[in-house]
Amino acid sequence: MDVGRFNKTVVFYDGGCGLCSKEINHYRRCDKNKQIDWVDIQAGSDWLKQLGIRHVDAMRELHVLRWDGVVVKGAAAFASIWSKIPRYSVFGKLLYRFHMVPTVNWFYRRFADWHFKSRCVQT
Repeated sequence: MDVGRFNKTVVFYDGGCGLCSKEINHYRRCDKNKQIDWVDIQAGSDWLKQLGIRHVDAMRELHVLRWDGVVVKGAAAFASIWSKIPRYSVFGKLLYRFHMVPTVNWFYRRFADWHFKSRCVQT
């Protein structure tokens, strides 16, 4: 697979997580112009390996391969998704315009770590 430029944004999500699936399914319904490819990493994905993303890291937080070949994660991944969906595009723009990605990402990472540990890590 060539990971250069793409026509679409690619979202790698955990289809085995109820919360993740519910949110992604909502975005999929909103993606009327089909600008995003949705890849369930539970179904297996050679893309992750080729992009140098460990499966466990993709399980821990949302990863997106933007149309320009850049991989982003966390709050920046959500901003990338939102920028492709008309009803959410203003939120993605606001995150960047007001330099809020690092702050939102700080909160997202704490939630994602907690969610990952409560759902995926067996003690």
